[in-house]
Amino acid sequence: MTIVVLNGSPKGAQSVTMQYIAWLEKMRPAHRFIRLDAAARIHRLEKDTAVFKEMINTIRGADAVLWAFPVYYLQISSQFKRFIELATERGEESAFRGKPAATFSTSIKFFDHLAHQYLHAVIDDFGMRHEGFYSAHMDDLLNADERGRFLTFCDAFLAAAERDAPLVPRYAKVDFTPPPYQSVVPAVPLDTAGKRIAIIHDARPEDTNLAAMVARIGERFGGKAALYNLRELSFSGCLGCLRCAFDGRCAYEGKDDYIEFFNRVVRGSDILVFAGAVAGRQLSSIWRRFFDRSFFNNHRPVLQHKQIVFLVSGPLSRMPELTRPYEAWMDIQQANLAGVVSDEGAPEVTDRAIDRLTR
Repeated sequence: MTIVVLNGSPKGAQSVTMQYIAWLEKMRPAHRFIRLDAAARIHRLEKDTAVFKEMINTIRGADAVLWAFPVYYLQISSQFKRFIELATERGEESAFRGKPAATFSTSIKFFDHLAHQYLHAVIDDFGMRHEGFYSAHMDDLLNADERGRFLTFCDAFLAAAERDAPLVPRYAKVDFTPPPYQSVVPAVPLDTAGKRIAIIHDARPEDTNLAAMVARIGERFGGKAALYNLRELSFSGCLGCLRCAFDGRCAYEGKDDYIEFFNRVVRGSDILVFAGAVAGRQLSSIWRRFFDRSFFNNHRPVLQHKQIVFLVSGPLSRMPELTRPYEAWMDIQQANLAGVVSDEGAPEVTDRAIDRLTR
């Protein structure tokens, strides 16, 4: 069989994840494994449609797909997330449809299940046949027993891929668009008592509901909240280099906007509003990039006692897995998740929900 390995590591062939795949290739030479650097080449894939189409055609010609990735901060990397967005935006889901698929991760075994759940949902949305998952510790390849377990999983996946099994999705297809939202209930400004408030969002011109929600909560704060659009910041995706593990300093420090923004705005605020639109069962890859890069703090709770609100434009109630990584992030930060509001209801309902959240 020909198995495409979608490499979700920004490190490409040098990643720990790909060392497992290299070993697998040696153990099972009867099969052809094609590694595609979906994360490491994301900028090229965004800019060069011919290169992206070549990758898609390789997937289309495969017998099975193994989604292989390192777990970043509670999820797949922002670069891998962006690849999934591109496949949807460019209408290439048919290249994946009907193919057997499995997910494989390497990590320190910290919330791996959230990344696997998300990719399981993506696999179901793409019409693939989910055939299992495996979560390896990044050092397992050095242990003979763990290598044996990994090979057992791979053999089971290869055997399943050769069978003609029915497609049984775990996650239902979400076919829902929220109604147009514009505030209809006059906002009564709050006394913010001198609290520092930041509203951070990623609205594009077409995200009219999200922009209206951001404006509504801004009015609720009496115009005293600072407003920031992540799309106006220049910051790269996390490389997973762990330079920050030594002293909390990011390899990108002084090279882009992120560190200064996080320390000044995010750490400097008492109340934070994170607002985003659903893009493929999660917030956008830009938000994913924001959370990935926050790992320069490692697991130190630098947002302890802050009040944090999420505004989500999209079918939130139909995607319970969407908020789980952010809830886990709040626990790590020892911050208070004050609540989450979506625009699924009538405009008046959304207005009232925002009012209750900020009272």
